Amino acid sequence: MLCGLLWEFWNYWAHAKWHYSVPIMEHLKVFEMPVPGYLGFPTFAFECFTMYEFLRRVLHVRGRPIGV
Repeated sequence: MLCGLLWEFWNYWAHAKWHYSVPIMEHLKVFEMPVPGYLGFPTFAFECFTMYEFLRRVLHVRGRPIGV
């Protein structure tokens, strides 16, 4: 969630930036993104973690186990 807030903060001040047009809660924004858009960040973080664990096991990379 912190990364999402930072990305949107940098997007807000950039000259070339994303513009979101979401019909739901268009007026409630944090920086440039409507609030419902932030619901995707925890899901994306879980997906990245899952892919990391999958590749670590497939490639037999030894490392410190990650506890959840």
